Amino acid sequence: MKDYKKVLLKGLEESNDIKGEDREDIKESIKDIYSEVVEELDNRLGLVSYTHLRAHETAANLVC
Repeated sequence: MKDYKKVLLKGLEESNDIKGEDREDIKESIKDIYSEVVEELDNRLGLVSYTHLRAHETAANLVC
């Protein structure tokens, strides 16, 4: 999976049109937004334990 945070930060670093404090503000915004997106995905998808998966197995869909 492509790390879009790195892509955005690299694009910002390569930009000659954005200087000084604006560059730092944008960099912090990218990091904050990326962290929020990752946290939201984790909250929505969540992790399921192996034990939980085994509890839902039936003879028809047995996972070995």
